[in-house]
Amino acid sequence: MALVAALVCGPAGAGQAQPGAPAPAPNDAQVTQAKDLVNKAIAKSQAGDHAAAIELYLQAYNIAPLPLLLSNLAAEYQQAQKPIEALKYFCKYLEIEPTGPNVSYATAQARVLQTQLHNPVDDSKVCKPAAPPPPPPPPALGSAVGQSTLPPDPPPHRDDRDPGRGLERSGIVFGVAGAVFVGLGVFYGAKAQSRTDEVNNNGSNQWSDTILADEAEGQSDENKQIGFLIAGGVFLGVATAVYVIGHRRSVDHAGDHAANRAGDHAPHAGEATHAQLSVVPTAAAGYGGVTLVGRW
Repeated sequence: MALVAALVCGPAGAGQAQPGAPAPAPNDAQVTQAKDLVNKAIAKSQAGDHAAAIELYLQAYNIAPLPLLLSNLAAEYQQAQKPIEALKYFCKYLEIEPTGPNVSYATAQARVLQTQLHNPVDDSKVCKPAAPPPPPPPPALGSAVGQSTLPPDPPPHRDDRDPGRGLERSGIVFGVAGAVFVGLGVFYGAKAQSRTDEVNNNGSNQWSDTILADEAEGQSDENKQIGFLIAGGVFLGVATAVYVIGHRRSVDHAGDHAANRAGDHAPHAGEATHAQLSVVPTAAAGYGGVTLVGRW
């Protein structure tokens, strides 16, 4: 092992030092003592007890401060899942012995640890501290002190949909339904008149069961006529009112939209006038309908 050989062949000297600080070479007794600690550290590391191996390597370095011990310390910290301490000792080794035998290994492991710690890596110097973030850009020229540099608020959303289109369509639907009801009223009115004519044209003073049945059926048809005419009249009245209101709103909306596009925000001439209608159904014997009251 390179480290043990370095301990054995190290020059004589004396003194102790903390990891990373330059120190005089150890004497023979210190080398022997450090070699025993290194052998114990290797055994602890092979057994998976990296904390004990780290402690033994630190003791050995305090006795014989050889740079290779720093690389071994870093490797033990790395295996103990302590990347910050491992990077510290790899970088100390590279600083003290930049041309030593473990430079390639220490450089590669330092690069791995920098990436693991999400630090920017400089391939030319893996232990170089991260550059500080750039200062914020100066304010734009011409901006007054205290003036807000935020972008202006977006214009409020304007709904350009025609508000009267739905009412116009509803008015058409009501109109169709009213026409159907009026048609049914006319149909049953014709049937009732036909039954009445048959009863009136009976030449006999005594009414038979057939005549009585015709009279009852004619009365039923007349009731249906009245009901359908009233319903049809109501639906037609509602259809007219809804359609007129919707059409009026469409006209107002078109005028407002044109004014907004031209930049004219003055009140539209037709905004103050809106259709005001009420539907009053009417019915009597033999007929039915509705009356519209209002203005537009």
